[in-house]
Formats: sequence, structure tokens, C-alpha cells
Amino acid sequence: MVDGGLESEGRNTVEYEEALRAGLLEDPGCCCDELEEKDSKSGCDGVDGLCCVCVLQSDDFQRFLVARNYDVSAALDLCRKERKWRLKYLPVPISDGLKELVFSEKAVLGGCDNEQNASIFVVTRLHDKRHGEGGVLLNTQLAVLIIEKALLHSKTGKLSIVMDMNGFGWMQADLAMARRIVFLLSEAYPERLRRVFLLNAWLPFRSFWSIVSQFIDERSRQKVQFVESVTDHFSPESIPAHFGGAQRENNYALDP
Repeated sequence: MVDGGLESEGRNTVEYEEALRAGLLEDPGCCCDELEEKDSKSGCDGVDGLCCVCVLQSDDFQRFLVARNYDVSAALDLCRKERKWRLKYLPVPISDGLKELVFSEKAVLGGCDNEQNASIFVVTRLHDKRHGEGGVLLNTQLAVLIIEKALLHSKTGKLSIVMDMNGFGWMQADLAMARRIVFLLSEAYPERLRRVFLLNAWLPFRSFWSIVSQFIDERSRQKVQFVESVTDHFSPESIPAHFGGAQRENNYALDP
């Protein structure tokens, strides 16, 4: 996954217009028809078009095109899958376990970076893979919750993620959770990721990264940066205090 730039935005627009002329964006077997709870004759109106490509906007389609290397058919397929995923899993159910995880400060919202992308700051040492399947589910819900909240504040529609790897060890080397995050960013939130900053990523994490990076495509790997500081990318007021910044208070995924 890459960020388009002016040249690719122009190319995306051309692809979008060609798809329109070819009729590829005219409800080709409306996704709504495949949902059990919907009457196949009701079409998109019954769910506000959230799962169907026939109401797709140009900006959205550009994201899907880039994510699928400008293959119109594959982009439409990804769009359908993303819309169905949103209908099935959103809004996230707020359980007591999820509330506890939210306020653990494992992941909090920062301010926008210097490019006006929303930001999420993650403290990986607070993660413990021994929590098992229940832990993977709760952490996945936390990830979805905070991504949704961050996107509401993004001026670009994209995210920057800062992960403090200090203290990363065996208990944090959670391959199942890593795969969930890769899925979310590639399939549920395609082309929403601007970059990932890996802060204090010493040898234990780099060994784990050598495994995780094998199931991440090359263009996505290029968005990952190993850094010693993020002050070149964020103003002090945008960085949470426990990351060395001057953000006055933590912003949680459940805050209004």
C-alpha cells in the first residue's frame, strides 16, 4: 500500500471515470442482496448504501484502486468486503473488559502529525499475549475503536501510528495479534495508513519484525520507519506526555 501523490491521484481519477463509463459502478449484484437480514429487493436504501459500491464516491474508490494496484475489478471486490465488514462489526460492543483495556493507556490518541494525519500512540510493553483468544478479540476491538476515533480527527483521511517498543519481550511477541492488525490496515482500512514509527525498537523486536514483515507487502513495509524520536514529525503538543510530549491529557478511544 502506498500513498498516491498527484500523479497517482490523476491516474485514480482516470480509472474511476473509466469504471463509470464501463458501468462497473452500477450496482453489479448489490452487496445488500447477500445479507441475510435484508430483502434482496430493498437494495442499498435499506442500509444507507454502506455496503454497496453503487454509491461509492471518487475519493473512496481511489483508496481501493491504490490498494489493489489499479485493478478495477479487485478494487471493487475489496470495497464490497470492506463495506460488509463494517456492517458486521461496527459499532464495536463496549464490554467491561474493553473499557479496562481502553483506560490502560496501551493505545491513546495523539494530535495530528506535521502532515495533518491523525495519530495513535501505542505502548507495546503493556501488551501480554498470554491473555489468549479473549485477549486477541479485546485488543482487536480496541484497535478498531481507536482507528475509528482517530479518523474522525484526521484532516487527510490517513493515520500515523507511533509504537514505543521499549521493554518489548517474549510476552509482547504476539504473532496472532500482529496478523489481526495487518488485516485491519490492509482489508478493513485500506490506504488509511500513512506511516508507522517504531520507537526504541531494539534487538528483541527486530527479531520479531523479521518474521512479521514476511506477510506484509513491500509497499506497506516502506511505510514503516525505525526511529529514535518522533519530534521531527510531531509538534510537542501533539505527543502524549508519557511519550515525552506536551499533550495536556490523554485522549481515549471512548472519549466523546
